[in-house]
Amino acid sequence: MRSEAGWVVSDVIWNPPETAPHSGPILVDVGWPWAALAVWNDSMQTWTVAEMQWSVYQGRGDPCWVSASERMIRGWLPLPTPPIGRMARL
Repeated sequence: MRSEAGWVVSDVIWNPPETAPHSGPILVDVGWPWAALAVWNDSMQTWTVAEMQWSVYQGRGDPCWVSASERMIRGWLPLPTPPIGRMARL
């Protein structure tokens, strides 16, 4: 659904795709039921989106990033700021 402020998906207001920065990774909506990580691919002039695969290994979940694909995005969000203080204590 499109609103004046951008895309609305599960109460999240996504920024319009034409405003997405090309300077680093961002969270994107590509139509999947979850957000994805993407970076701008300058040589292809499109977004490269990380794709995750989930399998079971020895009876436990085993997620991994397996590929990337070029996709059109429907909206974007900046990555959250990492909790630097918490990370330093780990």
